[in-house]
Amino acid sequence: MSSIFRDSYMQIDEEGTYHKINEAYFKGGHKQAVEALERNLDIKIDDYVSFNWAAVAKGISALGGVDLELSDAEFFYINAFITETVQSTGIPSVHLEHAGMNHLDGIQAVAYGRLRLMDTDFNRTARQRKVLGLAFDKAKKAGPVKLMQVACMVLPELSTSLDMGDITTLVTQVDRYHIGESRGFPFARTTMKIKKMDVVIPATLSSNVTELHSYLYGVENYSPSAKVQEISAHIAKVSGVGSPMEDAEEAGTGGGTVRKKEAGKAKAAENAEKGKKKKKEEQTEATKKQETKDGNGRREHCKK
Repeated sequence: MSSIFRDSYMQIDEEGTYHKINEAYFKGGHKQAVEALERNLDIKIDDYVSFNWAAVAKGISALGGVDLELSDAEFFYINAFITETVQSTGIPSVHLEHAGMNHLDGIQAVAYGRLRLMDTDFNRTARQRKVLGLAFDKAKKAGPVKLMQVACMVLPELSTSLDMGDITTLVTQVDRYHIGESRGFPFARTTMKIKKMDVVIPATLSSNVTELHSYLYGVENYSPSAKVQEISAHIAKVSGVGSPMEDAEEAGTGGGTVRKKEAGKAKAAENAEKGKKKKKEEQTEATKKQETKDGNGRREHCKK
């Protein structure tokens, strides 16, 4: 399984426009996205599935959720993403209460896969692949009947070239499949600003495509097409990165750092909340004392 980093600087249309690769989907949906990937990577995509967050959330919840461990930094940010995902999908969920091992429903798992504020987009895609892997493990144990129910539930949220016959075949044979290695693409890369955009530069596109064909298809010493070499040369000219680099270390999950400014705001909010709670408790205690005093006064009056 491979994630194409959304900020990868590539040619996104036949007119020769260069932009972040996710702009291809934004401009022309799955059709332009598939064509752009095929053009830049020398691959042939047989089928596609395009889905929204609601599809992921419903599917994972229907499979019983997933178990994973949250770092302190991941936990610091996840509840805000849970709130945002609930608002965007209309699917209810709840906030998590602690870091460490958690059982996540679909919305919470989507929120986890969207986290990026504590580290980088490279780590974010690693989290997404982790969630997909855990969900796939659940799917393999669910059985065909349950999987058909899940498929029918999420199909309204999908755009896909697969028909019901294709999906039925996948469902009945799911226990024969497994997810092997998981990596992000481009393997060798650097980051920079081009035209005020923060982009990921493949170093180089040609050498990365050669490695991709080895990774996906087992083809050694693949020679990229003239088109890929042309695109690669343009990227090298614009970025100044014209020589292959070492593969970047594969990004992981479970780490991250809370930004000092946000940590400070959170601490201030926590202290403010503690202050409100203390004031409320003091007011409650004062009210109780006054009620006791008033009650004692009434009893004394009755005695007289």
